[in-house]
Amino acid sequence: MNEIDNSLIGFVNWHRFGDWRASGEWGAPREEAIYPALLMARTPDYASRAQAVGRVLRGRKILNVCGELNAHSHHEVRVSRRFNQTIFGAAYYASALLHLMRGGADIEMLWTGTDHAGPYGAMDRDARPTPVFHAKRLCTQYIRYGDWLSFPTWERPSLAVDVVVARGEEGRRSALLVHLKDEVATYGAAELDGALVDCRRLLKIDGGTGNQVVEMSCDGTVTFDGYGVAVVTNAAPRTDEADHGIES
Repeated sequence: MNEIDNSLIGFVNWHRFGDWRASGEWGAPREEAIYPALLMARTPDYASRAQAVGRVLRGRKILNVCGELNAHSHHEVRVSRRFNQTIFGAAYYASALLHLMRGGADIEMLWTGTDHAGPYGAMDRDARPTPVFHAKRLCTQYIRYGDWLSFPTWERPSLAVDVVVARGEEGRRSALLVHLKDEVATYGAAELDGALVDCRRLLKIDGGTGNQVVEMSCDGTVTFDGYGVAVVTNAAPRTDEADHGIES
């Protein structure tokens, strides 16, 4: 890049996946519980990769773009669909998004996936959304461009949850929570940020909701049934939410 006029380069495009191996092949874990845990443990790598690319681009006015992202890159549906187009895939994707924010990436792109047997995309060939679509939509609706972001940590160590809190115009506050384990767990929003105490809307997709986002009132806690993605917010409902698989 040092030999090229920086004004001719608009962006640097990099890809990252959790893994590429089928279970039990090329040293990959055979145990059903271990492989998903290994993949989920790698989502912080998106932050470190974004930071590394950002250091190379510093001062050059070149965008830092994660142009392809999925939990698993294997081309066969039997291997990778269960990691990409499921509730697990939604949690992996949302966690990766959160870490890309932390790492300072400018843009992230997700494969739409309208082919018949594609194991990667956010929709099928009939434009029916996968859980990953819903996770992305929750993030883009409530963690908005121009928001002030913070990444709080829990006082209780070693909890299996990633969190980003967004503050926007007119006192709008939202928190995106990603549960990283296939087990039931409950978290208190006020433990993250006292300003979330008045966030009475809860939107969630997890093992209990199936392939849809369910909205309910928030009593100050969020309970996940396995892997999941949730938003607690004080923002008013958007008029288009009922048309995109959000039930109340």
